[in-house]
Amino acid sequence: MIDEMAEVRAYLAGKKPTARTEYRCIYLLARYYVYCCGMDEPTATNKILDWGRHEVGYEFSIRVSRVVYYAIHKPRPLRENVTVYINDDDIAEIKTRFAKKKIRTFALGMLAYAKCAADEDGVFDVSIVGMADWLGLTLSSVRRWLPILEENGFIQKITQRKRKKKFRTPISKFKMLIPLVNEGAYEIRENDITDLVDTVFTD
Repeated sequence: MIDEMAEVRAYLAGKKPTARTEYRCIYLLARYYVYCCGMDEPTATNKILDWGRHEVGYEFSIRVSRVVYYAIHKPRPLRENVTVYINDDDIAEIKTRFAKKKIRTFALGMLAYAKCAADEDGVFDVSIVGMADWLGLTLSSVRRWLPILEENGFIQKITQRKRKKKFRTPISKFKMLIPLVNEGAYEIRENDITDLVDTVFTD
């Protein structure tokens, strides 16, 4: 989620998508093949289909060409070599609002993502499906916790883009309500957040 190029490398190394993550997988690979490798749209589409069938044994259930179209007609460089820092104030903000480890994990993931994706007003777009997959949480739990994060003054929901097609992953817009200061003693590199969660949320 934070380092998109790291996600691409994981897929190219053999990570298999799931029905829940296949849209994001195609979206990331399309941007990689077009903007990093110089492929055109049809070539990138065929490359992704071949990768799925022959490299990881996965047959996409959605129309790959349509996702590729969406990906390359809204150009944005893949985030890479991103390091997010978490500080003691961040941890305290989460611990004072939420009691259980899993919802704290979700709050930490949203905060970390906001630090690399939010604008100067703290507003950011995020796929809740992608967030749940990154953090190893169930989608139903994440959806249930979103109102709790709002009620506790952690985030504010701005809007959610409507699905244009049934397979599109909804993108929601939020505003982070606590300070976004990308500095601290704890680092998140290459999307590895598990060790940090186990270190800071032991109680």
